[in-house]
Amino acid sequence: MQKSVAIIGAGPVGLAAAAHAFERGLNVTVLEQGKSAAANIRDWNHVRVFSEWSHNIDAAAARLLFEHGWISPYPKAYPTGQELYDFYLKPLADLPVLSSQIQLQHRVTSVTRLGLDKTKTAGRDKVPFEVQAETLDGPVSIVADAVIDASGTWHNPNPAGANGYRAHGESSTPSGFPMACPMCWAASAAASPAKLSRF
Repeated sequence: MQKSVAIIGAGPVGLAAAAHAFERGLNVTVLEQGKSAAANIRDWNHVRVFSEWSHNIDAAAARLLFEHGWISPYPKAYPTGQELYDFYLKPLADLPVLSSQIQLQHRVTSVTRLGLDKTKTAGRDKVPFEVQAETLDGPVSIVADAVIDASGTWHNPNPAGANGYRAHGESSTPSGFPMACPMCWAASAAASPAKLSRF
């Protein structure tokens, strides 16, 4: 049976995570609160980033883009937010394999273990996650084997791991697939395909 992952946020980290997951044959759903992918970046489109293009383009994302004729920007240039969106994130989000999996205007309200309350711990690591979100049409629920929060928002932090997220950066699935804060994911997972290959 095909494993599934829900990715919260369709910004640079979320789209990179989706590209890695797609390469590994996972069923991907990306939940984005905004009206477009990378909506937050579009709020600061005039600002030039502090790292050059070569540090802003994920390897798996680039492989997907190259398959569709994408031309990479000059690697030593420093893009603005608008350039990052126009020349990398929008083309990536628009790829048919990803665009069909991105659910816009889905504001995630909770992440829990399916059917379990805070007191149930036996077998918890074998139970899939349930992600609940508010949409323009009302609440929706998505069930997935793993969850990556790439949105910069904690939905249900719980250091004890009783329900929803565990402590900062801790793996929450038996396979080692991270359900971590976005800083941990950005620093390690997008640059380390092994994080996904253990799924």
